[in-house]
Amino acid sequence: MPRQLNRDVAALPSLPLRQGFYKRPWFAGTARNAVVDEMGACVADTAPPGISNLLRTSAYTPQEKSAFATLTPVMASCLSAGAKLIGNTQSLRAAMADALYQRVINPAASVPAPQPPAK
Repeated sequence: MPRQLNRDVAALPSLPLRQGFYKRPWFAGTARNAVVDEMGACVADTAPPGISNLLRTSAYTPQEKSAFATLTPVMASCLSAGAKLIGNTQSLRAAMADALYQRVINPAASVPAPQPPAK
């Protein structure tokens, strides 16, 4: 990643898990399964350093395997109940990289919409 992007990613706070809040307009351009994109967006919101660590590894290496192992519990918690994650490591890596990039360039997409006051 370019240095400025690294700094932007490092500055991202980890947000709390919000099941069902991970649909993004940019999913339409990925051609991936929506479950994969939603999981990627969730991990980008809740564990941006984990994705950053993954992206610093080379594909198909022991380091990549270790980075995925660290992210596996986060990925599991990001799946909606009953959802089945379909994809290989490289498609999952791409989904999380896309989601992290999108979070950096459009941080407002990760912020929940204000709720109207209770009456």
